Amino acid sequence: NEEVGHPADAPDINLEVTWTGRHLPCLLNCLSGDSALHPSRKQAFRVMSTIADVLVGLPAAGHRSMRSAQERARREESFWSDLELNDRVMALDAEGFADRVEQHRDFSSFRGIEQILTFLQSHLSDEEDDAGVDLEARVQWAEALYDRLQRRWNAEERVETTA
Repeated sequence: NEEVGHPADAPDINLEVTWTGRHLPCLLNCLSGDSALHPSRKQAFRVMSTIADVLVGLPAAGHRSMRSAQERARREESFWSDLELNDRVMALDAEGFADRVEQHRDFSSFRGIEQILTFLQSHLSDEEDDAGVDLEARVQWAEALYDRLQRRWNAEERVETTA
């Protein structure tokens, strides 16, 4: 298990760049159950990053050159531009676009946003609770993020059905 036996500064073992590792139901399974990843570790960050990459239609080849969570974090910063997101979607070929539509359907049918929020909230430590962390503020932030993502997904779905 990479999460337990792999030093934080060692190069990543990117199993999620394989075809199966980019299938959203498989990725979402990493976030739930007894063997769920821990949200504060780099493996969970990689899985969450891969979920986002699949949803925006980024090809798997983009991951092969990345060796660390730090490199992935720097790359993730560039994805917060709506203009760049639209450009990437428009650059997809027919097969890539069809795959993106299927992955969005899977994400929706597996209640992906809710699974991610549950995953992130379920691992809040008792130490954080004892330290007076405002859990209500976290819940409000998560709900606001959920609403924003849901609106964006609905807008993208409308665009895809009219295309």
